[in-house]
Amino acid sequence: MGLKNLKILRKKRQWTQREVADMLGIHCTTYTKYETGNSEPGFTILIKLAEIFGTSTDYLLGRTEVKHLPASEVTPRLSAMEMDLISAYHAASPDDRAIVDIIVRRYVKDAETKTSA
Repeated sequence: MGLKNLKILRKKRQWTQREVADMLGIHCTTYTKYETGNSEPGFTILIKLAEIFGTSTDYLLGRTEVKHLPASEVTPRLSAMEMDLISAYHAASPDDRAIVDIIVRRYVKDAETKTSA
């Protein structure tokens, strides 16, 4: 299959391979293999890549030169701060991640309680 345009899209956004891997929730070495053609992603990852880069799976696969989706089809992008938070979370130790999980779940539960009251 080969993702012919993946590296081009990443470099255009000045993202590192690790940043994209973190957004996908995969190891950096796995993502690198996608860029080099040494491995192929499954459908779920392919769709996530298209969403992250705001393009179609056909463009990623080199089947079309149309790289941008209509605005109505593009999902909201993460801000730089949101990406930094995700990267920090992925870099954290398992114990630290567990603490963050507890805090976020408690926050969500409290927010839901306030909304339903």
